[in-house]
Amino acid sequence: MRKISTLLLLLLGSIAGKAQHPNGPPAEFIYDLTYDFLIPTQEMSGLSQQWFSNGHTFSFMGEVPFNEASGLGYGFGFSVHNLHNNLAFTEVEPRPSPVGNVAPLTLAADSSYNINEQNLSYLEIPLEFRYRGKSSRKGGFFRMSLGARFGYRVLSAAYHRDEDHAIRQYRVHTTSPWRIQTYFRIGYGKVTFFAGYDVLPNMEALYRHSISLDSPLQQYHMASAGVSLLL
Repeated sequence: MRKISTLLLLLLGSIAGKAQHPNGPPAEFIYDLTYDFLIPTQEMSGLSQQWFSNGHTFSFMGEVPFNEASGLGYGFGFSVHNLHNNLAFTEVEPRPSPVGNVAPLTLAADSSYNINEQNLSYLEIPLEFRYRGKSSRKGGFFRMSLGARFGYRVLSAAYHRDEDHAIRQYRVHTTSPWRIQTYFRIGYGKVTFFAGYDVLPNMEALYRHSISLDSPLQQYHMASAGVSLLL
């Protein structure tokens, strides 16, 4: 009799475990690996961005379920973004422009520099709407999420090195330290495609040496595309 009772309890527990996540379990840890690039607010010729610019985002998540298939994800996270391009955030000598003298925005496209990059890091609170399809016999399922990250910048640095010298500057990005990134994920099982766009500008020209102080500074919004691992 005891054996029968034990078997019934194990069977009920197994059924309850399957019924708990018929549409796949919610992700509790998410890692986003992305290619990051900048979108200037004004037309800008000569901007060159390297293919190895990269971003790494780590999110620890909880979920408020709406039903078996959907819910609201919430949590906290940390992201690091390494942008490689020819933006001259370390130069200070003004150059002439149609509106006066402004700080240069790009480096010359030649071999006079070896490394030029900007580094951004944020503490973040992600919020996302989640949908998960029914699990297959092998445990795979369709999943999709639409969300936004609200972050605060904890690091902003620029680095430049050529044959004669190396320069690293901190707190060089003069926009608001706050971040709002909208993003979208779609995929199957534990791996999805990721795409994101920062609504607020991430970086801005360092100096204003123009004749008209009302002339807008060049600003840059960051966009990201890559893959996500959801566990």
